[in-house]
Amino acid sequence: MKKQDMNLLLAYQAEQKRKANKMSPMQVYTIVLIASVLISGAFAIKIWLDNMNVKSEIESIRAYNEDPKIVERMINIDRIQSQLKQLDEIQAEAITLKNVIDYKPRFDSSILDVLYYEKPKMLEFTNIDYASNTVTLDYSTIYVSDVSNYVIHLQRTFSFADVSYSGYTYNDDGTYSGSISVVMKGGN
Repeated sequence: MKKQDMNLLLAYQAEQKRKANKMSPMQVYTIVLIASVLISGAFAIKIWLDNMNVKSEIESIRAYNEDPKIVERMINIDRIQSQLKQLDEIQAEAITLKNVIDYKPRFDSSILDVLYYEKPKMLEFTNIDYASNTVTLDYSTIYVSDVSNYVIHLQRTFSFADVSYSGYTYNDDGTYSGSISVVMKGGN
């Protein structure tokens, strides 16, 4: 009987141990509730601290933006940017003007070089006039064919937009005279 009582005692102690280790639903709810409150509290404290940091950053940014020195610098930056924009517009206009000037024909030594290089020996210039992109050459020669040959040679140089002459006049001294019109080319 003692043995049986011992077994009953051991069984009873084991049963009590199991019951002690086993949590009641109320204990589980209590532990979950306490854990939830602790986690929520920690989260609330973290949000509060983050909010304080953000507010202090906002205040430091506001103080920086409202600083008179910074405001003055920003005004200067805006003024400089508007001046740069105006300079860019002026530069664009200057480039346009340069392109127009580069395109406009010029009467210079290179034109005279072509005119004199192609000139026949017996043809003499009595006057050279430049007006409105046209060079007018008044000439005198003893051979009438020199004029038409000279005009053809000038046309074949492709240095001019147009080369023409309006005929000639026979003079009492046995020479022919007239004028040749040379229209300048524009561009480079």
